Amino acid sequence: MPARFPSRIKQVSHRSPKRPRRADIQGLRAFAVLAVVLDHLLHWPVGGFVGVDVFFVISGFLITGLLMREWEKTGRISFVDFYRRRARRILPAALLVTVATVAGAWFVLSEGKWRTVLWDGLWATLFSANWRFASTGTDYFAQGGAPSPLQHYWSLSVEEQFYFVWPWVMLGVLVLVTRVPGGGKGGRASAAVTIALISVGSLVWAFVESPSSPTTAYFSSFSRAWELGAGALLALAAPLLSNIPAPLRRLMAWSGIAGMTASLIVITPALTFPAPWALLPVTTTALAIAAGTGGPAPGNSLLTNRVSSYVGDISYSLYLWHFPVIILGQAIFPDGGWVFNTVALIVMFAISAAAYHSFEKPIMDSPWLRSFHSRLDRTAAWDRWRDRFGDQMKYIGTSAAVIAVAAAATLTAITDANSRAEAKAASEVIPKPSGTAEASSPVFPDTAAGRLQAALYNALKTSTWPELSPGVDTVMQRGEPEEVGFGCGLTKINDPASCSFGKSTNPQVVVLGDSLGMTLMPTLRAAFEGDHHIRGLTATACAVTDLDVVFQDDNYKRNCLNLRSGAVDYIKRTRPESVFVIQNYAWAAADKLVSKATGDKAAAEWKSADESLVRKLAPSGAKIYFVSPPPEGKQLTECATKTSKPADCVSKIPGIWNVIRDAEREFAGGAYLDTLHWFCYEGFCPSFSGKTPIKRDFVHPTQQYARTLGEDFKAIVKAAKP
Repeated sequence: MPARFPSRIKQVSHRSPKRPRRADIQGLRAFAVLAVVLDHLLHWPVGGFVGVDVFFVISGFLITGLLMREWEKTGRISFVDFYRRRARRILPAALLVTVATVAGAWFVLSEGKWRTVLWDGLWATLFSANWRFASTGTDYFAQGGAPSPLQHYWSLSVEEQFYFVWPWVMLGVLVLVTRVPGGGKGGRASAAVTIALISVGSLVWAFVESPSSPTTAYFSSFSRAWELGAGALLALAAPLLSNIPAPLRRLMAWSGIAGMTASLIVITPALTFPAPWALLPVTTTALAIAAGTGGPAPGNSLLTNRVSSYVGDISYSLYLWHFPVIILGQAIFPDGGWVFNTVALIVMFAISAAAYHSFEKPIMDSPWLRSFHSRLDRTAAWDRWRDRFGDQMKYIGTSAAVIAVAAAATLTAITDANSRAEAKAASEVIPKPSGTAEASSPVFPDTAAGRLQAALYNALKTSTWPELSPGVDTVMQRGEPEEVGFGCGLTKINDPASCSFGKSTNPQVVVLGDSLGMTLMPTLRAAFEGDHHIRGLTATACAVTDLDVVFQDDNYKRNCLNLRSGAVDYIKRTRPESVFVIQNYAWAAADKLVSKATGDKAAAEWKSADESLVRKLAPSGAKIYFVSPPPEGKQLTECATKTSKPADCVSKIPGIWNVIRDAEREFAGGAYLDTLHWFCYEGFCPSFSGKTPIKRDFVHPTQQYARTLGEDFKAIVKAAKP
């Protein structure tokens, strides 16, 4: 808060007198930021992301209360003062973290990834990060990669967009009310009606958008405004809330805390959000705030103790710093583990506390963006400020640097130790680097499969990155199969030209699959296009057998169910020579199956769905082949950094993949084509073969690599017996 200036210094201000700080609000801030931090770092509690919703309600309450008190005291709302306060509170700390994150990304991430972070920083600086991430978050193929270290700025953008509009709306309503005869005392009620209407409209829109376009709804200001509106309504109802008796305040406070805690447990990313599920944290947060409005809620020590108050004080700084520490830290130390999590937690708290005391608070309490009657007054104010904060900033800045260096040294030592342990454990499978006396290469047969395995073996034993083509920065774009441009992303079954290749008079082979079916198309074309007509019946995010799965949203569900039925009709009508069925084994994960089945039960569901498909396709007379998908693994664009080695991008086969492979290849209704040797050697899966990246993301093969598999695919089809 502003320093006490000498009496000769006259500061121009239209602010209300300083009000006592509410310790329970600081406690709510602590609750919110700790929930978010733990969710991002540990992925626990599962609903920790609702801490942002708690922040929205708090922010709407505080800012609206400030504006209303200013109006009631002065009869006006000073937009200059309001936006100066917001700038002092928000901009310096946000810009500091943005600049530090972009700089850190340059040292750690690949050039292409750094450019993306730079653009994220520009959008965040313009308080438009939510729209940036709403658009990029809809890229299906981008799933599985690490998020931007600045992605958490989306919530800050939502708040500032709201505050760009809300003071003007309040002023308009209040001015109109005062001009109506007898309406001078109806300002609060009129503002409340207005914000209620806006909030209801926003909530209704959230209900519409959340199931149909969940990514956009999550980041959208229109789908989130009602949460800030809930806090605004509380602020406008403050005179009524002051009459609540103490026993009821206690009940309300603890009920609110219980509801907020329940939100962390019962709300999961799989639920429709923000509507309706954000109603739980929003309403319970509002209940907790209402309990302390007009008087403290007795016995509310969980929120009002000194620890909660201090964490609440640094909550803005902690929110800004925690995500870059996690994301950039994981880029340097991808194996993570409890040691990394512990050190990351210490580092983010240390940096946040140092930044709060040495940067955020001094700027908030500085004369910057305050009005003075004369230059002399301004100079004296700055002198007083330097006397108060100068030494403190130097001391804390030095302490932060020492802590950061010590943490980096600790993490480096831990990582080196872990790397040595992992190298020893893997020495029996992953060959030693070439040039060592112990190195010995197995003999691979001179076949297509043998050559593929030899290339993977060599990739596993190399210790330096080759010059990849396409490169890490372009693999997402250039690695995308060209078949996407021919309709294979969602085949229009009734359009003969959609996802169709080769002469239509030749014998036909069909690919039935999800996005992995689309990425199999370059392989099939390399193997069969010369003497076959190839038709893809494919759709992204679509389990093509009769699995009862949780779809990404209603649009994907509708498209997938239409593809399932349309594909069966097409295959029975056209009677192709062969049908190749492929879909990601991750569809059998517990969070994907509606039944939540795992292990043998999930395998049984998978086999049942395969059997159902074979029965439906039997009248066509086609040979049915089930093709094993690539195992999910590390994403090259994330694990290949300026500090990484090829071994950092080697992945192992997920447990669910082995479970479903065993179930599917035991199924007697069709032939099983095992393609694991395309991607892994002895259970270890490198990120490249020769100079070609194997995958463009965490699971989809690059078109460049897929084309090299045609000869072997033709051989394994010939050897299979449907």
